[in-house]
Amino acid sequence: MASADAPKGILSVLQPDLRALALGARRKHEGIKEAAERAIERLRRLEERHKFGVDQNSEYIAAVAESPEILQPFTLALDSKVDKMVALAMGSIQKLVAHKAVSLPNIKKLLRYLKAYAAHGSDSVQLKTLQVAVAILTSDMKKMDQVALTASLEVCFRLQACKNQGIRNTAAAALRQVISMMFDTAAGDWAAYKQAQGSAEGKAGEGAGAGGKEMSGEEEMKKVPSMWGAYQLLRDLCCLTVGDMPAWIRMEQLDPNFGLELIEAVLAAQPQLLSTTPAFLELLRDRVCPLVVQLLKGSKFPTLIRVQRTILVLVRHYSGVLVAECEMYLTATARLLGDRKELWVQAVALESLRELSNSSQLMGQLCQRYDMTRQDKSKGVVEGEEANLFFVIIAALGVYVQTMYGWDEKGLKYFKYHVRCLDQLAATEPPVLTDRYVVTLALESLLGCVNSIEVFCDSGKESDKELAVVMSQLAWPSMLPAFEMLLARTDDEELVHAILQGYQSFTHSCGMLGLQTPRGM
Repeated sequence: MASADAPKGILSVLQPDLRALALGARRKHEGIKEAAERAIERLRRLEERHKFGVDQNSEYIAAVAESPEILQPFTLALDSKVDKMVALAMGSIQKLVAHKAVSLPNIKKLLRYLKAYAAHGSDSVQLKTLQVAVAILTSDMKKMDQVALTASLEVCFRLQACKNQGIRNTAAAALRQVISMMFDTAAGDWAAYKQAQGSAEGKAGEGAGAGGKEMSGEEEMKKVPSMWGAYQLLRDLCCLTVGDMPAWIRMEQLDPNFGLELIEAVLAAQPQLLSTTPAFLELLRDRVCPLVVQLLKGSKFPTLIRVQRTILVLVRHYSGVLVAECEMYLTATARLLGDRKELWVQAVALESLRELSNSSQLMGQLCQRYDMTRQDKSKGVVEGEEANLFFVIIAALGVYVQTMYGWDEKGLKYFKYHVRCLDQLAATEPPVLTDRYVVTLALESLLGCVNSIEVFCDSGKESDKELAVVMSQLAWPSMLPAFEMLLARTDDEELVHAILQGYQSFTHSCGMLGLQTPRGM
């Protein structure tokens, strides 16, 4: 006999469900009752033959997966369209999938049922349908073909658009998890493929393409199924988000806000994979970047915050390979501070700029990548206006603060916020904001720039000091007048203290760098 510690066989897991199915069928569905009894007997024989069905016994699992008698009562129950039996069959199928005891041909057969019930099932059945689809997607992606993968994803996407809010939320969470797994799998498989390819080429003593025609990026991707699936998924997400027809997933529409959330999650999780793979990089330029530009114009609150979150990810992780695109994004963000924009639009832009400015490493990279490439070292000034991104950010903040000149005398206050606009993903309308909030955001963005200069000034590296000099020269004409205006328009103790700290830090940096003009202002 099996030991008490041995894992349960599939019979012990499914037998209660099969007996409940037989009992529920009774006279109205005699075929289901008989099929359930045959399935129990078949499982018993298989367990006796394979040492009581211990889960580690691969022969036993394979025998269960290939046995038509075991799946038959559940497919008959799905055909019955009786909610109670359908839900029971779905639960049993989920257990079989979790044990990897359903063959790929049978998975494809079951997916036809799942798609039907995702479209027309009751709430309880749709929830079970989602659970089975997720179980299929998370069981063993490497053994799934493209047909089964896309069909399973279609089921989840359909349920994410159903009427029941609870099911929609559950489906959305499941899709985030599944898509994350898909890209993690793709990254691992691609790394292994590249390593094996490099080893093979090294042994052969010849470079890639020496023996024939060099493959394109997409052709090479097709050699790694998980990578090809991830590529097609991201491409189709971009299409669906802007209302275009996808080529891989059979769907007609997707909520653009949810599409943006999924795209942002992929971009944030896989910068190494997407920025170093030629086909993915081309996809970013051809699909993701135009999508961001298109949705940035005239968007309502739910869409704008998601677009700005995506922009932040792109600037943070991809500005080295998407140089022109990221310049365009940040320039467009700075323009959102125009005085004709609603206060919530200005707040979203300021939240984005504050997040950027609070990262000294990122601000330094932007200055080096955009401003210093056009720096005329003999004159110590920047030539032209294009691609001076650090300057654009500082200047936009300075101009924005100057627009506060007409506000109430001594009326500017420091405001401690709790939940920023960019994190209010569940909101359909913008929050009620006050002038104090945008004042605080603008000041903190400027102080972030001051801190970045101080970090590079104090690092001890000559290259960092050179960077700090350029940043200081670009910053002071806009930053110091902004501090002066804020100081003149407030008697709030906390705000005054923050401004004076900014003055002190910048003065210290200019002294360390030997800059006379800013200190004399």
